[in-house]
Amino acid sequence: LSSPLPSLVSPPLRFDRAEVGQAKGRMAGRVFSPHHPPSFRMERDSDEEDMEAEELDELEMLEKELDETGLSRSFSKKKTQRRGRAKGSKVARMTPEVAEMMGEANMLHAQGSNDEAIKLLQEVVRLAPRAPEPYITLGTIHEEHRDSQNALTSYNLAAALDPSNPTLWLNVARLARDTDRKRLLAYALNKLYRHDDPSRRTLYLRERVKIMEELEDRPNAL
Repeated sequence: LSSPLPSLVSPPLRFDRAEVGQAKGRMAGRVFSPHHPPSFRMERDSDEEDMEAEELDELEMLEKELDETGLSRSFSKKKTQRRGRAKGSKVARMTPEVAEMMGEANMLHAQGSNDEAIKLLQEVVRLAPRAPEPYITLGTIHEEHRDSQNALTSYNLAAALDPSNPTLWLNVARLARDTDRKRLLAYALNKLYRHDDPSRRTLYLRERVKIMEELEDRPNAL
């Protein structure tokens, strides 16, 4: 972004093939974007409809990326629970036992024992696949190791699991910018426009318009 985004450290992410297919079905007959997972409980409004042309391509990209991770299998087990979720429902919470495991993983990460932390985080994902917290820590670990692509994937999934959290979308936007994933950056800016401080909306809108024009997608720029 021409105006630097706030430097924030947050989440990781990855989307499940079953949910990708489910979302694609709901978008049948429309066109969508690449490099990020859209929120599958997002409310419909004209602003998000403008982004559908980008999001379908994004879903296709996620579907390919799912083959590169074992974490994706954790999501398919819970896909039926997601289907009946009410609009505006809260972010999934972990059980006390899983929360304790999450705390231990964060402690291991703080101590520099990242291999052990990652193993524990994978178990947390298996037990609580809808919780964004393990993806946030995974994204932080990847970013500390200068693995921008996996960090972006992790943050992106966390943002999809907690779509009203602007900090997560700031991470997605920052890394999408750094890795030149412009359509994902445009999508993250759209989310920030909706969920971040209203005083920053002009910045997000201006940057999104600029990116969409660079992509020669002027009809969806506004």
